[in-house]
Amino acid sequence: MVYLSNLRPTTLSSLLFTTNVLHLYKKKDKLYFYSFAGLLTASVLNHQTRKKVFYYIDKAFIVSVVYFGGKNLLTYAPMNALSLSVPFNFCTTLGLYYYGYYQNKYCFDKDENKGNNYHMFLHLLSCVSHNIITYYLPWK
Repeated sequence: MVYLSNLRPTTLSSLLFTTNVLHLYKKKDKLYFYSFAGLLTASVLNHQTRKKVFYYIDKAFIVSVVYFGGKNLLTYAPMNALSLSVPFNFCTTLGLYYYGYYQNKYCFDKDENKGNNYHMFLHLLSCVSHNIITYYLPWK
């Protein structure tokens, strides 16, 4: 039996992607839906098991979600403050992850708790941004 107390913090924050899967369920773009379902699964497995194979599968689903999210943002979202927050969040995510990687900061901080907190923040930013994109998608 798996208890919530046995799950890593980043595994728990990966569960935020459940909101994206549920939000996309009745929307028109099934590939975006399946990409998020795959990301949810791969992210949970990657963060909980820390096995290399799940790491690479997780990265593949991230690329897929970013592609379909970007395509949908450009296709369906009007130009307003809400939709403009998405590219800002995307740049913030890239900065915290890649700049942090090269500087051993943020998600890659030597203090594991600090690194986990930044990584969980990235999950939150991504979840919110993709829910904004999904909001603008047409229904089935």
